[in-house]
Amino acid sequence: MKPTGAEQPTHPVEPASPLTRDPYRGVVIVLFVLAAFGTVGAAAGGIILPNPLLLDAAVTLALSAGILVGVALAQTARAEQRDDAASAPTAVEPQDPSTDVNPTTAAHPTEVLGWLAGWYGGVGQLVEKSASASAM
Repeated sequence: MKPTGAEQPTHPVEPASPLTRDPYRGVVIVLFVLAAFGTVGAAAGGIILPNPLLLDAAVTLALSAGILVGVALAQTARAEQRDDAASAPTAVEPQDPSTDVNPTTAAHPTEVLGWLAGWYGGVGQLVEKSASASAM
């Protein structure tokens, strides 16, 4: 019998592996490179042509590049935490009963509000004293 159509695979299909790399990492790197080149270009243009608008654009692009560096570092830290969590044992340790909150000794919300009101009043008096001292 002659086979018709595509042949069936004889080896089993492997399950998809979990995502090991952040798919947005490349986007962040491209945006950083563009912001860095834009910063250099705008700064050079602002110096060559005495145009403060180009210097403002250079500062804005430099700030954007700094933010993108922070995003890249956060992505790296998040990936390392994910790797550490995957390799960590999943056994749960029993909770220490001494960390439980005792409802008889816990502060009531009205006590906290009273403390805040007293603290705020103390700060207000301090501000008034310093204002009256500076007026003299």
